[in-house]
Amino acid sequence: MTSSAPSCLSESALTILRNMFAATQSSKKGVEVAFYRASHEDQRGLLDDLERKGYLRKDHSQRYWVSLSGLAEIGAQSKPIFAWCDRLFTILRKRYRSHPQTAITVSQLSKQAKLSLPNTALCLWYMVEASCWGYSGDFEVEGAHINSAESILDYRTFHDVVEEAKSNRAMRERNDFRYSVGMEKAGRQFDFLNQTLTPSDATASAILSRIDAGHVSDAWQKALDRRAVDPEGTITVARSLLETVCKFILDEEHVTYSDTMDLPGLYQLTANKLRLAPSQHTEQIFKRVLGSCQNVVEGLGSLRNKLSDSHGKSKHAVKPAARHAELAVNLAGTMATFLIATWEARKEP
Repeated sequence: MTSSAPSCLSESALTILRNMFAATQSSKKGVEVAFYRASHEDQRGLLDDLERKGYLRKDHSQRYWVSLSGLAEIGAQSKPIFAWCDRLFTILRKRYRSHPQTAITVSQLSKQAKLSLPNTALCLWYMVEASCWGYSGDFEVEGAHINSAESILDYRTFHDVVEEAKSNRAMRERNDFRYSVGMEKAGRQFDFLNQTLTPSDATASAILSRIDAGHVSDAWQKALDRRAVDPEGTITVARSLLETVCKFILDEEHVTYSDTMDLPGLYQLTANKLRLAPSQHTEQIFKRVLGSCQNVVEGLGSLRNKLSDSHGKSKHAVKPAARHAELAVNLAGTMATFLIATWEARKEP
């Protein structure tokens, strides 16, 4: 299940992955993000890099998990987990063929797999990184269940799932690099900020102004006002806009969330409520498009962590340009209007 090729990660990065994996093995839960970052303040930059590159991920409860790609990097230490996951995957795939889209409780699954309930829940937290599943909240609670999507038939074994995750992670990293290089070249040839208001600005303003929430429109206007004169601040505001829109929708739909939840967590809750999560669809084209939307949201968070004024910087830190602010505003505005438009459409009789 694991790769025989040597890891391309630094020893410091591998140590973080191994320590987090060991902690989850012991507790059967992920590692609390805020606590870990506070107690390992000198590793925050490396943690952000591991998350951006897809070796770490966060769940909706703001816990770190080593991703499937990360598990493959740490070698023999992860072999038992991969073996258990493959056992569970085989059962779930076989069940889907005879009972399509029928949920099974975690307790039933653990009995069929002859695994303890805690180990079954632990494996499922790793497995749900793939887009084959629909599931209920935390796997540790009584009555928790999981059901498979049709896309589970695209894979013969869990090894196939892991290989695809590794391939997708590598492709995303290559695309990130190409995009950054392309942006640098484009920035030397074009100035996208000669106009103070673009057609997309006007569209977003019109849609966001339709809802009865002044703080949403205020967040959008603040992003527009600051992008040409304060790129660092604009990137922070762009993320805040999306957080504000997600919280608005969640509040309107009476969905509870933690005040400390970050943007990816808020978006996941919102997407699930609006049926925009990739796992809620079976058609591959919709799964790809909605997965790209999720990547945009995560990318905004990474851009903010890397370039905005929300974190202290060293004297060698990269200073964002106006084009970076323009990108952040456009991405945030597009996603915010899409969420609002979807929410409005679902309200219509």
